[in-house]
Amino acid sequence: MSLRCIYKEHTYYRNTECESKLIGESREGNRAPLLTGLTLTINDEGYTLTNAEGCILRQGNETDPFVIYDSMSFEVGALKLVMPGFAGVFDRYENKHGYGRVGKDIKRKFIAYTERGEGNEGAIGLIEYDRHNTLSIHSLYIPQAMTNKEHVNYLAEYIEGLLYANEYATVQAVNFTQGKIDGKYAGIVKMYGAPYKPRHEQARLLYMDAILRGTSITEVFDEPMRYEIQGLFDDADSGEGVSEIDEEKEPILT
Repeated sequence: MSLRCIYKEHTYYRNTECESKLIGESREGNRAPLLTGLTLTINDEGYTLTNAEGCILRQGNETDPFVIYDSMSFEVGALKLVMPGFAGVFDRYENKHGYGRVGKDIKRKFIAYTERGEGNEGAIGLIEYDRHNTLSIHSLYIPQAMTNKEHVNYLAEYIEGLLYANEYATVQAVNFTQGKIDGKYAGIVKMYGAPYKPRHEQARLLYMDAILRGTSITEVFDEPMRYEIQGLFDDADSGEGVSEIDEEKEPILT
């Protein structure tokens, strides 16, 4: 729709203005709210911002959705974003990719198992879980020797790479020697030392697999998987299932 003019429409209740909105009028005399149904479309050449009527409200050469969004001088409401690799509401894109823009209010929970030997290789078995279900498994092989600090930060960096912008992680870290996590992970990855228990068995098996295999593998399940504890190791303390860690205590690995 080609616009002939734009004007403000005010709505009053008991002599008090309660709403004000922009109205676009086409050359044919049709009128419609200007800032409804907004869609931001981005490609390699730039962007266009259109409304529900198909009017182009803005366009330019910028391709960063956050730069474009922040440059707008009007309230965009429920903005739809269409760009390579993503189509959906802008808020969902921001929660996923807007690091430093959104608060970290979604918690993800992990169990990590390792053993520190004398050789120049190592491994980490890692699972993500929710209550009694496994969401993903990670069998990580580490070919080079690491100090305790490097080992802890290797795990922190790996887990950070799994998180969206609005997420943080808590980790039950079995057999991880106390070491200082870099400050850049503060509020992002919280590690809690834990003695080995049957609920850590799956992560321990993933550690053993990595050592035998000499490579890393990872798998994210489309549907949560329930792991049945087999009781394979004699050195376990008592305990069943995956329990919550005590977050009232300070993380001993930070």
